[in-house]
Amino acid sequence: MLYVRGSSAAVITSQTINNNAQQTGVVDNTSALELWDQVEAIVTMGTSVTTGAPWVLYLVPHSTNDSNAGDVLTPPQSVYVVAQWPANSGTAAQRFTMHGISIPPGQFTYVLSNQTGQNSSATSCTLNRRPYHVA
Repeated sequence: MLYVRGSSAAVITSQTINNNAQQTGVVDNTSALELWDQVEAIVTMGTSVTTGAPWVLYLVPHSTNDSNAGDVLTPPQSVYVVAQWPANSGTAAQRFTMHGISIPPGQFTYVLSNQTGQNSSATSCTLNRRPYHVA
């Protein structure tokens, strides 16, 4: 089995996420038809958080004909959770990488939710994705 990766792209760049959520633009998988994503979040907190307070990543698929965006609430419904990780205490940059996120064969949106109870530092949150499949 050979894993073939697509081009990586930043889908959220330099955003402040103050105890709420930030959504990406539309990710279009209609022609590439990749199967999975590797996603990397890099976050820096403005103040120290309680260790274990979560960051949550949602994947909200669009309608089957891609004409309507999914229901992106703040935060979205729990059925759309694809990854969750605990924040570390302190204000140093934290990097979290998730592999094997199954992606739909159409359009979708990622939502990165800060549920730590504290603000991230100014323009400090980035979300990168790299799609891949088996050849």
